[in-house]
Amino acid sequence: MDCAIGLVTSEHTLPAGVQVAPLGPESVVVVAAKDAKHLGKGKDSLHLRDLADAGWILNPVGCGCRAALQRAFDRAKAPMRVTAEVFGEDLQLSLIARSAGLGLVPRRQLDHSPHRTRLRIVKVTDFTLEVTIMMLYGPALGSLAAAVDQLQAQIGDRLTTPRTER
Repeated sequence: MDCAIGLVTSEHTLPAGVQVAPLGPESVVVVAAKDAKHLGKGKDSLHLRDLADAGWILNPVGCGCRAALQRAFDRAKAPMRVTAEVFGEDLQLSLIARSAGLGLVPRRQLDHSPHRTRLRIVKVTDFTLEVTIMMLYGPALGSLAAAVDQLQAQIGDRLTTPRTER
């Protein structure tokens, strides 16, 4: 691996030799179709147990956010029902917007999604997920070091620039 950008939770274990540079925090939110009426029966906020019958549209096993959600369901002693394993937030959000289930998405991606007007954030009182956007890179970048430094600086600037200035 030369370089990658990823969302890393506090529970991730990275391979030996991988260097990391934190770029900024990110919230991961639970989303549902805007017209999903079956959720919570009029409640402003829900518990995971309230969502035990809901289907989830999630990344395949190996995704740290999915693992964090599964651990939270386990702690709540409630089942988590996965309706579909789909790689990629755009396809996931498209399915969720069509009421196929619930999902997890980084807040920043939701804000920029073409599906955002058909989605809503579901407040879950016993589940929050904060991740760190990290640059991961190998120990010997050689001639790529300058490009990786430039990429890190540009992404860091982008993450710290208020949205109104973009």
